Order: sequence, then C-alpha cells, then structure tokens
Amino acid sequence: MISLEVKGLSQAQARLAAGVREMPGLGERVVRSLSILMRRKLVERMSAPLHTSPFWGRTSPPGLAYLGVRSGQSRDRISPGGIIFRRGKEITSSVGSPDRHVAFLEKGGTIFGHQFLRIPTAAAQTPAGVDRNAGVSIRSLKDVFLMRSRTGPLWAVRQVGKRNRGAPHARGAREGPRGGSKLEFLYLLKRSVKQRGRFIFKLTAAEVDAAAPGIAQTHVAAFVRTVNG
Repeated sequence: MISLEVKGLSQAQARLAAGVREMPGLGERVVRSLSILMRRKLVERMSAPLHTSPFWGRTSPPGLAYLGVRSGQSRDRISPGGIIFRRGKEITSSVGSPDRHVAFLEKGGTIFGHQFLRIPTAAAQTPAGVDRNAGVSIRSLKDVFLMRSRTGPLWAVRQVGKRNRGAPHARGAREGPRGGSKLEFLYLLKRSVKQRGRFIFKLTAAEVDAAAPGIAQTHVAAFVRTVNG
C-alpha cells in the first residue's frame, strides 16, 4: 500500500484565505503609491531654481516642464495625493490644483489686463522675485510716473540719482545736476502677454505611467510573499 501524507494544509488554507481578503486592497495600494509619486514629481517640477537677470530680476527657468518657485503658494496648494476613490470595481486617485493660474500655465495662452498688465523688474521685486507692490495701484506709489521708451513700450518709472547706462533710455528723461539722474524702471506695462505652456501635469502623468508597471510588480510580489508565508 502506498500513501501520501500532506502536511501544512491548514496553514496553506489560512494563507489563501488571507490572500482573498487582501486582494481588494492590492489595487488600492498600487493606485495610492502612484498618486503619491505623482504629487512628489509635481512638487519637484514646481520647485526649480529661479533665473536671475540684473534688470528683470527673478524669472522662471526657460523651456518646458518646470516652474521656478517664488512664494511657494501655488506649489503648496497641490492636493496631497494618496486619497482613494472607488466606483464599482474602478479604483482612482487624483492630484491637482484648485488655482486657475496653474491651469493657465499648464496649457499657456494669452492673458489680458483690465487696462494693463504690469511686469515687475528687479527694482520692484522682493528677494524671492515677488512683486513688492502686489495689490497696490501704481498711482499710489510715491514719485512714480508713466512714460514711453524710445522703442515704444510703456513703463512705470521713478527718477532717482544718476542715469544707469545699462537701463533702456526713456524718451522725456531730463538730465539733472552734475551728469543728470537715472530712471529706475519698475514695471513694463502691456495690454496682453502671451504665455507658453509648461505642460507640467502632462509630462508628469507620462512619467508616472512609465513607472506604473514596476510599482505594480513590487506590490504584487509583496502580496505573493504574504500569501506564501
């Protein structure tokens, strides 16, 4: 008589039962990991160092995919990620921003001022590159007046000290005593500005999509190890 003895059947059944219980959570863990990864990459793309110009001050880096950080408020308002939504068998998570200007920066386009848009130079910026007079009318700024430069643009300027040879010469500037005065250019005023798209969300989504199979495989492997004990 030949017989086979099977050992550990109860343990195997327990592990399989645990696997069945854990299976619905596997998909959630994968989606949650991808969501957290997406937010981290978005924050990285919105944290690029600003470029510095002697005249224009702090500006965002050139090209696509990155934004320079100024106050950090737009970056901080990116949703946290890791929040799971279920609709039937579908598991989703989303990462985004509630700010309209972030959506505008994503695709780009033309923005129009009520009268004029004002673009601050270095002289009108804080060390972080933020307009130091944000929310304040140019009319209320002391000793500031409007004038057109020889090339045509309209500027908000202040006349101080001696004229800086490196600054654009403005039509109507008067020479002061002992070599004259310089015009401190504070704002360029424009009716509209065309903004190129940065496509930060689009490029981040593509990057996370490429990483998804590897992340899913890691979670599946951990799940299999749990079931196998």
